[in-house]
Amino acid sequence: MTPGERQVMMEHVAYWKARLDEGKVLVFGPVLDPKEVFGIAIVEIKDEAEIRSLIANDPAVKAGVHVKDEFYPMDSRTFRK
Repeated sequence: MTPGERQVMMEHVAYWKARLDEGKVLVFGPVLDPKEVFGIAIVEIKDEAEIRSLIANDPAVKAGVHVKDEFYPMDSRTFRK
């Protein structure tokens, strides 16, 4: 990782930590897959537009370091009290 990539990743982590503090993210972090490097976030949002906005504003996405913007919905009503 270059110093520039490290800086972007530190901004990426700070961005998602701020979303955690806001209550939009329930958990996030790196996935320990020996084949590739990537992370995952479990978010609680109101609609698809909100997740697209969160992804689009991620510093790693803006810097072109992170190019995948995959997301998959989950119906969490089953797990609510």
